[in-house]
Amino acid sequence: MSSGEPGVYDIIFAGGGAAACITAGRLAKADPNLKILIVEAGPHTRAVHDHVQPGRYFSSLTLPKETFTFHVGKPSDSLLGRPSIVPTGRAVGGGSSVNFMVYNRAPASDYNDWENVYGNKGWGSSSLIPLLKKAETYQEKLTNDTHGTSGPIKVSFARENFNIAENFLEVAKAIDQERPFAEDMNDFSTVNGYGRVGRDTQATGIEYVDDSVSRGKGEISSVKTARASRLVVLSAGSFGTPSILERSGIGATSILEKNGVTQVVDLPGVGEHYLDHNVIFLPFVASEDTDTMDHIFRGPRDSLSLQAEEKKWLANGQGLLAHNGIDAAAKLRPNAKELASLSPNFDSRWETYFLNVTDRMVLTMAPVAGYVGLDPSVPLEKHFSIAYFLSYPISTGRVHITSGTNPYAPLDFESGFLDNHADLVVLRWGYKRAREFARRLRHYRGDLVTAHPQFKPGSAATTKLHSSPVELSAPDIIYSAEDDEAIDEYTRKTVQTSWHSLGTCAMKPRDQGGVVDERLNVYGVQGLKIADCSIAPANVGSNTYNTAIAIGEKAAVIIAEELGIKGVSAAQHALVPTWGTVAGGRTAPKAAPSMVVTEKGIHQTGRSIVGESEIAVILDLAAWPFGPADLSVLRWGYKRARELARRLKYYRGELVSAHPQFEPGSAAAISPVASLAKLSASEIVYSAEDDKAIDEYTRKSVATTWHSPRDQGGVVDEPLNVYGVQGLKVADGSIAPSNVGTNTYSTVIAIGERATVIIAEDLGIKGVGPA
Repeated sequence: MSSGEPGVYDIIFAGGGAAACITAGRLAKADPNLKILIVEAGPHTRAVHDHVQPGRYFSSLTLPKETFTFHVGKPSDSLLGRPSIVPTGRAVGGGSSVNFMVYNRAPASDYNDWENVYGNKGWGSSSLIPLLKKAETYQEKLTNDTHGTSGPIKVSFARENFNIAENFLEVAKAIDQERPFAEDMNDFSTVNGYGRVGRDTQATGIEYVDDSVSRGKGEISSVKTARASRLVVLSAGSFGTPSILERSGIGATSILEKNGVTQVVDLPGVGEHYLDHNVIFLPFVASEDTDTMDHIFRGPRDSLSLQAEEKKWLANGQGLLAHNGIDAAAKLRPNAKELASLSPNFDSRWETYFLNVTDRMVLTMAPVAGYVGLDPSVPLEKHFSIAYFLSYPISTGRVHITSGTNPYAPLDFESGFLDNHADLVVLRWGYKRAREFARRLRHYRGDLVTAHPQFKPGSAATTKLHSSPVELSAPDIIYSAEDDEAIDEYTRKTVQTSWHSLGTCAMKPRDQGGVVDERLNVYGVQGLKIADCSIAPANVGSNTYNTAIAIGEKAAVIIAEELGIKGVSAAQHALVPTWGTVAGGRTAPKAAPSMVVTEKGIHQTGRSIVGESEIAVILDLAAWPFGPADLSVLRWGYKRARELARRLKYYRGELVSAHPQFEPGSAAAISPVASLAKLSASEIVYSAEDDKAIDEYTRKSVATTWHSPRDQGGVVDEPLNVYGVQGLKVADGSIAPSNVGTNTYSTVIAIGERATVIIAEDLGIKGVGPA
């Protein structure tokens, strides 16, 4: 933990993902007096090379670490009995701290759908583009006004391009005249083209457990509580956020009952509609002169070549470790001939989702300078891959808890990958396009046969381990129906996550499975918002980091508006050091003075967020006018209440868990089963240790009864006029100059009646008086 035991905060973020860091940073910058707590299960990673060096991304995924959580899905018939495995970030910055360092934007139509199709006012592209401009400093030549120039995230192309990427673009221009080359793939409109890709250079409360203690045991210990006086924001991602909600009693009745959780809000959309992008990395053998990342991705971590690259990184942040191996990409829509090959399975999807939305791509494709896979039998030689993924899969999944009390219990996860056959036929097309590109590259020297479909002997599609490039004008491979079946089987065996989890707490109408409204409020709960990619009501045609930025920036604006915080808007500002250092946990030497980041805290047990149907206000007693005299009165009250209770004829014992925890052998020990005492029975004798136990219980249990003592300084005079203001009166319980020994309803009646008389006298209105 960064700050010792937490107390009361203005805003608590449950989860330290990218959006949380962005939102908290903006709010802390605007109002340094805010007390903000971010509770994150994992550590900071800004000093961990496996996280800040893009080149280590794939190799770091293969190592067990506290900075990842691997979610294992149920075996799926659509994947031939294989489970989906989805790693997620478990560090300050969430997915942005462990991602592939790719920065690209979704088409404008995606966000326009969020606003127009799902009814989320203020979430269209015209509202989000200014926020994204505010977030970035685009370091390339600007050709339009969709990029920012003074934000904390610096975006640029790689300083050095791999020759495999340059060759990919050359081949694309030569063999595909229908699709143009684009200088800016992140302008919100470019689609069906090829280009270079920019690289990212860089409630009231919650219960949580000390993760460094509990995680190794797989069980809960050391439960702590943090309290929020103004707002709780969930930002634990598309797996963590629905899990917290369900353990807190918010979710579908069937899920909560199965896990022994008392339902607080019936919200069936929680954990449903899981979205992702389905990717395949198709590998090929590369020539010796090909620039590749193989020794970085797969080589020994103590190799001389890797040590040399490490020195370059330490010297100036450059070299292969500063590269992710991707310099080019394609956003593809099928032409007429290709559409025919996808028919009939894809017809409906094309006509309803793509045909009239021309900025929306069907498939995304990119060359990768190396072999991306886990097969140890693949020799450590030069390879390249063509990655292709579905931009908008139809298939969806679900994420739910399997325990109402243990946050370490595996989740009930179904990815839904390929459950809809239309997704399969698009990936079949992706395989064929990728292979045609690859075999025309001058760096091509064959197919990595073991990682391709297993075509039958004699097929025209047969793969070859050793081969030479074909001419640019060579005819495409002709695939038979059996070949298509082989590709489909390969796809089912191979397709995996793109690490782009979305949608499990969707921002859409409640009756359509929504979990939050357009102001990010969880339906049925006051004082609880969600700000992470789980709110996406539909998929986005891009890597999801940029969408997380948009959500974080928008959340900051919404929260600032509601809490009356000035200085947070869509306007671009000079570089914001606080935001930049917090976002992603990459480079942050310091957070804002008002912001505390609690590391290694994982959100804990049932009802950890809410009580009853709304968040209850929990106040820190240290902030109350609550001194020793008050405590002694309440201690006396406990003893009197207990003596009265045990003499009632209906008394049959005490609810042990809701009483002080007295030491064993104490005369005051609680009796879960007991008979009433005689009226003449002796009273319990309490020791000094017993009094301490009562005081501890009191501090944990006492609650406000909604009386509101006024401050010592007067605000209104006796005719209820606010001092220094003409024409303004106050008429409610806040005018009480001191407390009253009763429930306050009758006092409010008296104030209202008296105010009526005063106002009538002031305005000359007849007929109002005590009679």
